[in-house]
Amino acid sequence: MKLLFVSPPFAGHLNPQVPLAVAAREAGHDCTFFTGAAKAAALRAAGFRVLVPERIAPFAMEAIANWPRRATASPFEVARQLRANLDVLTPLAAEIGEALARERPDVAVVDFIAAVSGTWCERLGIPWITTVPTPLALEARRGPPHYLGGLLPWPGPFGAVRDGAGWLAIRTFKRLVFAALAPRLRPLLPRLYRSDGSEAIYSPYRILGLGLTELEFPRDWPASFEMIGPVVGEPESAQPIELPQGRPCALVSIGTHLLWAKQRLIDDVGRLADALPGWHFVVSLGRPDDPVPPRHPAPNVTVVPFVPYQRDLARFTVVVHHGGAGVTYATIAAGRPALVVPHDYDQFDFAARVVHHGLGLRVPRLGDPAAADALQHLARHEDWPRVASFQRAAQRYRPKSRFLAALEEVRAMAAGGGQE
Repeated sequence: MKLLFVSPPFAGHLNPQVPLAVAAREAGHDCTFFTGAAKAAALRAAGFRVLVPERIAPFAMEAIANWPRRATASPFEVARQLRANLDVLTPLAAEIGEALARERPDVAVVDFIAAVSGTWCERLGIPWITTVPTPLALEARRGPPHYLGGLLPWPGPFGAVRDGAGWLAIRTFKRLVFAALAPRLRPLLPRLYRSDGSEAIYSPYRILGLGLTELEFPRDWPASFEMIGPVVGEPESAQPIELPQGRPCALVSIGTHLLWAKQRLIDDVGRLADALPGWHFVVSLGRPDDPVPPRHPAPNVTVVPFVPYQRDLARFTVVVHHGGAGVTYATIAAGRPALVVPHDYDQFDFAARVVHHGLGLRVPRLGDPAAADALQHLARHEDWPRVASFQRAAQRYRPKSRFLAALEEVRAMAAGGGQE
């Protein structure tokens, strides 16, 4: 089977697709990636054929993701980022369409934020699968709405009213933005919703959630959705880290993006290290090519460009992170408690889930005195039995085999002339 994987070159979106592509290749399928220049070399080194867009600047997509300010800080920041996205998306959409028409894959595997790919798949009659590393992003009719600061379940009639009002606000906001930008958006995405009410950016064949049902709050899912389990992996590698023996160690990571937050991260870790001289802290800057500062903020702090989560997380006592999907699932898979410091986007929603399920604690800023107390509490692993429970739950999933089965199911549905 010929497969085309389409994803932006962002770690939280592309990285989970790579192990799925490896599994597909080992099963005899022909796998090609369409992504940005930043990930092309690593994918080619892994043996994949890679198509890179040529009508946009080499790192234009990364520049949008690496927004210099908190994107959700105000409606004006959201509008600026959306305009920047549209400037890139128009020429990029044309290249995606040409790649799909030229390659003619049997199935396209599309990350959910590469929304224009679905439009082209429908036009060209190509069946497609949507991969969603952040399953909470899908709309629902019940359960806590997302992107509203990390809402927790609220039982009873008042909770149902709150949730209904929240989902209505989200849909209204989307419709208003779509109407305001219709001349630019409609050629790329003709409609927001299908006639059955499902979101048009997701595949009507299969939506594969790369997460844990156990982590999510009770809600309803689209008919084509299946949670296949978290997929942790990186196309890049790094030198092994030397950790001191006999003392607690914390990994501190805020992912690949959030450049505005990284400017203060190392200073905050320095203050935390001063408060906990018996600990050792490793700060990951999130990218293999990130320059390391010439001076570390404290003797018990090591700053490195990049830490492969799958390889190294289990070596740490506690993982301090921002609430990104990838690092949240990787921390659960490693069986480690988390201290979450959410910054932007859906990170507040992941923080709410981590705390609600007893998988860690949350603080507003790493430099706060409460962070040191939280770390010492988290170091007592026997106080966090839910961490081991969730780790076992994650091990019960078989994402690669379910992905391979979904490929066959989608091809069969397409051959039969419809979707489920």
